[in-house]
Amino acid sequence: ELNVTKDSLSSELTVQLQYLAEINQLRSENEQLAAQNSELNVTKDSLSSELTVQLQNNEELNTARVTLVSEKEQLEAERSALSRKVNQASVVEVVDFEVSGLKIRNNGKKAKKRYADNIDELEVCFNATANDVTEPGVEEFFVRIINPQGETLAIENMGSGTLVNQESGEQIRYTQVKNINYDREASKLCMLWAPNQPFQEGAYTIEVYNKGYLAGSTEF
Repeated sequence: ELNVTKDSLSSELTVQLQYLAEINQLRSENEQLAAQNSELNVTKDSLSSELTVQLQNNEELNTARVTLVSEKEQLEAERSALSRKVNQASVVEVVDFEVSGLKIRNNGKKAKKRYADNIDELEVCFNATANDVTEPGVEEFFVRIINPQGETLAIENMGSGTLVNQESGEQIRYTQVKNINYDREASKLCMLWAPNQPFQEGAYTIEVYNKGYLAGSTEF
């Protein structure tokens, strides 16, 4: 009986020791988990802090980008306005208009006439003035002949077309374009308009455009 009791106590002691070992192991694991959890919390706080800093940086970058875009738009607007001023300053003005109605005789010679039903052609001459701002080179002068009804005389296959009025932004028709090699000195230009159509009686207007701006006008 004593042996049985001894064996039983020994078995219980062994079980208790196993429980104690398991408990110690669980405690050790819990301590490790607690340490890991603490490290994770520190990492989480650090990441949260970094995220906050990053968000602030992004906000600052967005603000800076908006400011740069605004400054860029302002600079582009100023540059565009300055370019328009320079372009307008380089417009070559035209003066001293001479308009002649011509009748072609049977022998081919031309005679000046004043009456609409006797005119076959219109000769338009004007002087391009000197402009030191304008760069030397080819200059285009767009001539509009406007009849008494306010219509621009235009025939496509005779060189007529459209241009943009830089003052208003609208497209307007022109009768012919005249090109010259401009060297900043006054020059005389002439164009001939022979539409093979009758001319209406009344007051006509002539407008000349250079670089999209009205460079001069007259009536006849």
